[in-house]
Amino acid sequence: MTAIMMKSVRDNETAERASKDASTEQTAREKQQLRDSVFAKAAAHGDVIGVSSKCMWDLEDGMLQTDNSCALLRQNRALGFASLQVCKRRTQLRDRRPKSELIKDYVAIALESEQKFLEAAREEFLHLEAVGRKISEELAAMRNHLSADTGSRRLIMKKDQQSLRPHLAPPPEMQRAPPVIEDSDSQSLLEDTFNLLERSNRHRAKSMDLVDRTKSESRLAVVRVEDNLEKKTEEMAALGKDLRKHMDDADAAIDVSSRSIDRSQKRLDPNDTAKKEKLMRDRALLEQLKKHKDTIHHEIQAKFIALEIDNMCRRVTPVKACEPSLLDANNAAEIKNQNQKALCNSASAPSLTTGTPTGGTKLPALAGTADSFGREKFGNTSPKFNGNTLGSSASSGALGAAKVKQR
Repeated sequence: MTAIMMKSVRDNETAERASKDASTEQTAREKQQLRDSVFAKAAAHGDVIGVSSKCMWDLEDGMLQTDNSCALLRQNRALGFASLQVCKRRTQLRDRRPKSELIKDYVAIALESEQKFLEAAREEFLHLEAVGRKISEELAAMRNHLSADTGSRRLIMKKDQQSLRPHLAPPPEMQRAPPVIEDSDSQSLLEDTFNLLERSNRHRAKSMDLVDRTKSESRLAVVRVEDNLEKKTEEMAALGKDLRKHMDDADAAIDVSSRSIDRSQKRLDPNDTAKKEKLMRDRALLEQLKKHKDTIHHEIQAKFIALEIDNMCRRVTPVKACEPSLLDANNAAEIKNQNQKALCNSASAPSLTTGTPTGGTKLPALAGTADSFGREKFGNTSPKFNGNTLGSSASSGALGAAKVKQR
């Protein structure tokens, strides 16, 4: 009985030890399963965080590139604005030509073509700037979303790590619930990020292409206008010389004819009817020649005024053209709106006339109207042109005007 009793006790102890070992093994298995689950979740979150971090770097680069594109667009739009004002100022000056010179010549066609191109380019610049600002805002918002998603995942990972060491966890009343994350939302957020980055790259390519294309075409348009103005002034100078030569010939013919008709009139036989009629016809022809001389004189005046205006067009600069008093109504309204928004030094209409070294704020007017210009230069009793007036105006309009005024 003693042996049986001792054997039963040993069997009971062996069973208790086996049960205790099984319980320990079960606890170890549960801990290992929890550890594996936490590490698997952490690995999944880590992959998403890695992709999100790369996307955030790309988003920051995209914001920098988009801001740079917008800055380039604003800069070139300002340059285009100055060129547009030069073109408009030249058109305004050429509209002051005498009526006989108000024709649509190749200079007017070149100016019209340049103005249409600059206005269309300005609209494209404004459109791309608006698109760039919108893309930049979306990039910043997307980066904030990705940053919030990354922070939420890190908090969840931290909460899972605390579950592995419950003895180090804070008291229950100090614990906060982890944020809730939907993997489908994160996936769609990453897809939207990739699409947004692609849009940013396309906007960058369009902006650079527009800047390069506008620079080359604007340069060609300006060269075309300058060449046409130079050709026009040379043609008008040559035409003025020819008209002046014809006027000299008409003057000589009038002097000779007047003396000859006067002599013939004195020697005329009162009974010679045929000779008397011939003298009357000659005198009528002389009057027509005088009228034609006056016509040539007015034509020379018109050519001289047109030549002076074309020379002024060649001397127009962006600073003079962007004078506030010379801006058209639309640009003046635009600047007024910008001033109301505290954007006085906007790149769209830069303040090119303020802060001059001499302390002035406005430039003098380039020229008056055609009528006042003609009255100042010639008056009603203007003498005929000499051989150097119009030719010198081709090289220097102011010098030719001074010579005429002195005479």
